Amino acid sequence: LSPERGLEAADLAHIPSDALFAFATSIDLNKQFEFFLDRMHEMSPRDAENFEEGIASMRQELQIDVQQDLLAQIGPVITLHNAAGDGWLSGLTLTAELKDEERFANTLFRLNDAFARNQSPYGPRLINKRLGDATITTVVIPAEEFPFEISLCVHKKRLLLGLYPQAIMSAIGERPARLFASSL
Repeated sequence: LSPERGLEAADLAHIPSDALFAFATSIDLNKQFEFFLDRMHEMSPRDAENFEEGIASMRQELQIDVQQDLLAQIGPVITLHNAAGDGWLSGLTLTAELKDEERFANTLFRLNDAFARNQSPYGPRLINKRLGDATITTVVIPAEEFPFEISLCVHKKRLLLGLYPQAIMSAIGERPARLFASSL
């Protein structure tokens, strides 16, 4: 289930030196997905079939192959960190190396477009904000009990996910930061 290579110091270069914690892994998401489906078929064949029907529907309606257009493009390096300068929880940022940034970005664009076309005035909405050479997409959920604004961005061959858009802004260099790898 593991990829061909492990982690190297360069894989941590984007993590700020003031990180309260950092986690990094090297993983093959396609192999993990196949393992998950195999276990699902063993434990609950009907649920596995329903799940696969949903994926087939996505492929047919959106022309998106979950395994090839999304999972196969991510990794193997995935990191999670929270920089002190970004707040205790608000700076939580997940990053994933991208094999084909353009293909992945185009897939996200198609998902974003499909979501926008089917958006309810009372449901979640997407806000896209251009920042330099990057576009940050934020999911705004109009509910008092949901305190986060999940945000994502494709930038410099990485997928960035944060609980708030400010975490993404920081990760793409909107504030100067000393990097974790340079302090090793």
